[in-house]
Amino acid sequence: MKKSYFVSILACLILFSVCMIVGCGGNPTGGGGGGGGFSADIYVSVTGSDDAGDGSLAHPFKTIQKGMNVAGSNEVIGVLAGTYTEEVTWNTQEANIKLIGISKSSVTIDGDSTTRGVQILTGMPTPQTITIESLTIKNAVKSGPGAGIYLESADIKLHLKDLIIDNNAASGSGGGLNAANVTDTVIIENCVFSNNTTSTHGGAIYLQGPTLISGSDIKYNTAPTGAGGGLYLQDTATSEIIGTTFQYNSSSMTGGGGIFSAGGQLTIESSFICFNSSSTNNGGGIKIFTSSNTTMVNTTTFESNWSNTGG
Repeated sequence: MKKSYFVSILACLILFSVCMIVGCGGNPTGGGGGGGGFSADIYVSVTGSDDAGDGSLAHPFKTIQKGMNVAGSNEVIGVLAGTYTEEVTWNTQEANIKLIGISKSSVTIDGDSTTRGVQILTGMPTPQTITIESLTIKNAVKSGPGAGIYLESADIKLHLKDLIIDNNAASGSGGGLNAANVTDTVIIENCVFSNNTTSTHGGAIYLQGPTLISGSDIKYNTAPTGAGGGLYLQDTATSEIIGTTFQYNSSSMTGGGGIFSAGGQLTIESSFICFNSSSTNNGGGIKIFTSSNTTMVNTTTFESNWSNTGG
């Protein structure tokens, strides 16, 4: 009886340990990132090894770039809790890769004020969808466009979900995100863009192509010598902004403290555009630059926006 009792206790302890590692539902959690369990094809951890690791949960890689280099088409790179000081370059012949952190509060790509956060280059198979989800990108700096995220390739659908893009600075357009000359849709879902800046246009975001922004918060971004402190839309065919807040963004030279739209059809629904400013031009909240724009605004609050010359 005693032997049977101790065997049962040992079995329970082993089962409990397995549950702590992979989650009682069978999905790996990574042990401490928060946000529940998630599963992936390739794992990355700050305690892993690019040399000795094989990308499994038990033996993860150390850098996100290593995971990117070995990922196959339609695979998920799962990033466990920690700060990754690196520039992640998407330049692969594999398609539809997803980069997913265990939670945006516990996973950070840090540019360390020297590099971009993520750059997606040309020469990859198209069309395809690239997904970046549940992580933070911060402190990226680029002498050129797009410090936080830069999408260079045209025929790619980019889906950004549950991200924090914070404190990034570019000398070119789009301090937080630049997706210029894009022919497919850029989807920004439940993201926070804060404290980003540019020396030209689009303190937080610069887009040229079909766009959907929903459930996001665009705040405290600046374009001190350009337009569109929060968002700059350049000849964008169709843009939709739904349930999104633009607040405390600012621009200077050509206006549009919150949003600057230079063409295309813009629809804004159920959003808040508040406390944005343009110090030397018009359009504290929004500036519509050309008469060819079609702009529809529904159930949206404008409050306490300010500009030097009106609007």
